[in-house]
Amino acid sequence: MGDSSEDCRSREEEIFWTHFQCIHFSQFLRGDFLHQLEIPEKFAKNIRKKLPETVTVKGPSGIIWDLGLTADGDTLFFNDGWRNFVLDHSLEENDLLIFKYNGLSHFDVLMFEGQSLCEKGSSYFVRKCVHPESENGYQNKRKIDENPDEIVHKSSQCGLESSPEKSTNNDIGTAPSRGPINSAPTNKKMRYAGSSTKSIYARHLGGKERCTFPGEVRFETEFDGAIMDEGDFSPHPTCYNGPLTQFEKANAIAKAQEALTRDGFMVVMKPTHVWRRFYMAIPVAWTAKHHLKENTDIILRINKRTWRTRYNYHKNRDCGGLSGGWKCFVNDNNLIEYDVCVFEPSNIGGKPIILDVIIIRVLDSAVQAPVPLTITHPASC
Repeated sequence: MGDSSEDCRSREEEIFWTHFQCIHFSQFLRGDFLHQLEIPEKFAKNIRKKLPETVTVKGPSGIIWDLGLTADGDTLFFNDGWRNFVLDHSLEENDLLIFKYNGLSHFDVLMFEGQSLCEKGSSYFVRKCVHPESENGYQNKRKIDENPDEIVHKSSQCGLESSPEKSTNNDIGTAPSRGPINSAPTNKKMRYAGSSTKSIYARHLGGKERCTFPGEVRFETEFDGAIMDEGDFSPHPTCYNGPLTQFEKANAIAKAQEALTRDGFMVVMKPTHVWRRFYMAIPVAWTAKHHLKENTDIILRINKRTWRTRYNYHKNRDCGGLSGGWKCFVNDNNLIEYDVCVFEPSNIGGKPIILDVIIIRVLDSAVQAPVPLTITHPASC
């Protein structure tokens, strides 16, 4: 009788971790919580293989932060970007955070005061702030009134285009210790967007304008990896005037799931896909299924229009993604954050691989720019 009950609980646990889309965990902020947050061991053990190396976390205010994941053995941490998240929400030791994982790469979080165990009311009124380094190593909030052209900061070894040597998982970068990660300086550039610079751009999509507020600073997050030279920078805005609703985002994903077949895969567009780096990682499960173990060309096709892209394989991580030519595809099809692309192979086993693409636009009235009818080579972009 006891064995039967144990077997039943085991099956229930397996069903929960493998079939439930939304899973919760909580964590008190203790110890070195300013620099990183440890993810509970049981959650990490069951979800680790599903997680990419960067995830999005939405606070009670509705604003979304990009956070990097690092691994120390079997332990996972929120690391890159976590410090800004803590400072922006004025989190304190013993505060309680409750995370809801949505089954893709996104978390919603609620915040509770450690002393009263009531919600932090201020967490609903948070805006992203710029945190320049102060002399004591901590970051402080300040308003930017001047608009220098660029500054240089340190980046971590986290993006797929960064050094991939240290990894114990296909998708998650590895940290050598549980302490703060100190990375080597690079020439990565960050751009200020001010009223007097050409970094301000606006785009109207179905009555919703993506914009950058005058005087506001947009920093690339630490895991973006690659240097953003002028030729690689897209005039993409940093906020919505009239924010996208959760219904619009969920509706786009639902439509994409309806169009998806067993042979294909879908990707929700993130800033790193459509304007920061123009790099789109392909799900590891799909690349493993189709034995993509080398650099190769992949042709993206919409009706009779085609784009030649380059799939870059990272041997140490056994994963890869699209870079060369992907920027052309993004710009030609006017992709924005939260659009969803469904990729379906049309010539399984053939070379080059041809993927038919269905674009589900988060804003149904988004205008699709004219695109060429011939294959576009990366060198022309």
